[in-house]
Amino acid sequence: MGDRVALEKTFEVWILNSLEPSPMPSPSSKLLYQKMITKKSGLTVSLSIPAEGRVEIGQVLPVTLRVPPFEKSKFRGLAPLLTECVFKLREEAVGKTKVALGRTTRIPKDIYTLALLTDDWPKDGYSGLERVISISLPGYPTMSTSSQTQWLDVAYVLEVSMKIRAEGQKEKEAEALKAQFLLNVVAPHHVIAPHGDQLPAYE
Repeated sequence: MGDRVALEKTFEVWILNSLEPSPMPSPSSKLLYQKMITKKSGLTVSLSIPAEGRVEIGQVLPVTLRVPPFEKSKFRGLAPLLTECVFKLREEAVGKTKVALGRTTRIPKDIYTLALLTDDWPKDGYSGLERVISISLPGYPTMSTSSQTQWLDVAYVLEVSMKIRAEGQKEKEAEALKAQFLLNVVAPHHVIAPHGDQLPAYE
């Protein structure tokens, strides 16, 4: 079956650069869900990731971005425009690591960044928008030393940021939204490393 990723729910959402909690989903929810509300217009943007069971490393993870029908009055009768939408997946070492020979852990790094072309979005968004973005999780991260390779305690963070403004507004007037999802990596038992060595389970 290979390595697996456990999806952990996180409920921190940055709204216009201020930290506020997002609503908790019901216990029976099968989605990682975050809702963002713009303060000027009241526009609601939601993101969801399927979280039933577990997701295989390397599997394509669909992220659904939904924007409900817009109310013209909230944008002073103007069409709202999504001027920026960026999906960024980064790797972060967390907790304790077991690395031989006193080597330090890797610096957190961006794995890749995916920017949606805003030209693909309808100019008239009153009927609402929905897009599914495919995020592919990389293989399980390891660190090599001169004597052995050991697993790191690593989490992947999927960060989504976007800007929304009314038609006719200047770019600097756009409202910024940002949300984050935490995906914890679970170390497998007796996994074959890329160079062929068999590694013990990570305790």
